[in-house]
Amino acid sequence: MDPIIVCRDSTFFSNDRYVVFKVENILFRIKSKHLTSQSQAFSDLLSIPSSSSIPMDGETEENPIELAQEAASTFRKALEWLRYERKGRKEKLGASVSEWKSLFIFAKKWQIDKMQDEASVSLKNINWEDPMDKIQYAIENELPLSWASNAFSALCQRKTPTFQEARAMPKDLFILVELLKDRRKSIRSECCICRRSFVGCVCPWSWELNYINNWIEEITKDVKDLVLVHPR
Repeated sequence: MDPIIVCRDSTFFSNDRYVVFKVENILFRIKSKHLTSQSQAFSDLLSIPSSSSIPMDGETEENPIELAQEAASTFRKALEWLRYERKGRKEKLGASVSEWKSLFIFAKKWQIDKMQDEASVSLKNINWEDPMDKIQYAIENELPLSWASNAFSALCQRKTPTFQEARAMPKDLFILVELLKDRRKSIRSECCICRRSFVGCVCPWSWELNYINNWIEEITKDVKDLVLVHPR
């Protein structure tokens, strides 16, 4: 009798590799392709060959891949983002400012471009409690200052900075904000929403969307000594 030949089903035999990560004191076991399909850095990490006699890192719980510099909460949120991405974005990832900030840094480090772009957009649109934090974040991460235009708007609408803001604000930012205030005062146009002058406008998005980005670009070109500015 001829031997029975066993073969793999062409559709339902998966070659997916599972990998175990240790982040802080928590183990995560996921399909490697969920990371490698989005991240060249993870693709390089997980493609390192190993001896056939020695288990590859990440194959077992006893021999996980340790991500020593990451926080478990950030890695978990990143995996949530990857899950939503696989589902075709039917749901939006709910995240706070601090979570999006962590995801932005994580995505930048691990070269997950889509995640980094979404974190940047979300951080731009989400409400920050302190506008100075948003501006400083833009500078530290070399984002264009127009990314924080609504934060500049919030500062410009105040007659004077608070004591804490004045102490925390670098000299160059203080100069930029004061120059923006001067330009704002010179505008006598009428808001298309509340029909007031921009100086007395109560619509937070009206005047700045039309003017502030152009003003920032003009000022940073004219004032060459603003060393904390990273226009793009």
